[in-house]
Amino acid sequence: MAEKPKYEQPTEYKSDYQGQIDNTLKNITNKEAFTYDPLKDASYQGLAKLYQRQGEQAAKNTMGDAAALNGGYGSSYAVTASQQARNDYNQQLASQIPALQEAAYNRYLNDYNMNLSAFNALQAADDSAYGRHRDTVADSQWKYGMDYQGYRDDVSDSQWQKSYDRGVYESDRNYEYQKSRDAVTDSQWAQEFALQKKAAASSGRGSSSRGGYGSVRSGRSGSDVDRLVAAATDAVGKGINALSSAVNSGALRSNKKPKKGLAVPIGTSPRALLR
Repeated sequence: MAEKPKYEQPTEYKSDYQGQIDNTLKNITNKEAFTYDPLKDASYQGLAKLYQRQGEQAAKNTMGDAAALNGGYGSSYAVTASQQARNDYNQQLASQIPALQEAAYNRYLNDYNMNLSAFNALQAADDSAYGRHRDTVADSQWKYGMDYQGYRDDVSDSQWQKSYDRGVYESDRNYEYQKSRDAVTDSQWAQEFALQKKAAASSGRGSSSRGGYGSVRSGRSGSDVDRLVAAATDAVGKGINALSSAVNSGALRSNKKPKKGLAVPIGTSPRALLR
């Protein structure tokens, strides 16, 4: 019989993605509301430097042109004109702020959506891995169930076989016992019968020294004894009847002899008939 199967508990599921999932979820839930500060915007800083250089260059060009018109001397006009040229570039830079703000907001949304997509992808991968783990657990449990059922079937078959073998053993034993008892009974009956025959034979032979019709010669069987006793009884009866007839007919008074048909003379004992 097979050994009882042992259930091996599957290892606990450990996610390879949980750390990334936690970090991504933290980035999503802890993300600050959108605000825009041009001074903290790298794109604005790059444009500011570009427009500053261009403004400085425009101011120098304007100052030079104004001095040339004034015989090489500077004037308040030249200063004002150069400053205006610089202010023009500053205004151009300022006009870029709405576009820069929109671009920053798009980056904010893109970062949020990327984190959300990453979270969903990581969670899907983790779910898939967990599903494979559960499949492994289910397969292990199914195999254990099949092995255990096979073990229980073996136990049931073994118990049934033992019960059947026990029944056969009991039946054979009872049969052999009854057979032996029948043999003993037959032997006892045969012995008792033999003793009864011997006792009957001994009773038939009797004691030959005692008188009476019961004595028989040595060596005669019970059936011979019965036959002789019956014959003697019949003869005695006939003798008595004949004697009664003779008395009634007066034969005895005339001293006549009885007819030869009388089987037993008067005074003859039954014992003499059996000899």
